Amino acid sequence: MGEILTEFVTQMKSDDAALNIKEILSEDELIEWELLVKVLTEIDIGNIGRDIEKVNKFYNLNRWQEMSVLAFVKMLEMMFSSAKPDLEALQEHMNKLDGVNAVEPEYKGGMFG
Repeated sequence: MGEILTEFVTQMKSDDAALNIKEILSEDELIEWELLVKVLTEIDIGNIGRDIEKVNKFYNLNRWQEMSVLAFVKMLEMMFSSAKPDLEALQEHMNKLDGVNAVEPEYKGGMFG
């Protein structure tokens, strides 16, 4: 593992309650990290193309940062693909529930049945 990841894992395994990225990164690295977090946060899985265009327009990213964005998009694609069977099963279940909820009992005029 690299230096940064080794330190991060060490912090994760310690008994301290919080991770502190500031202890791991230099001031310049912290700024780059914060920028990348901001950029990745702006990408919505439902609008990846539009959001990548927006990111490209508003941010002057270095090549490695652009590669990181593309790796993030690939990760989203892979996660969505692996979850697809579960999402389809959930959709099928929701469709069944919609059918049940569509049948309303006839009102008979009585407050207690």
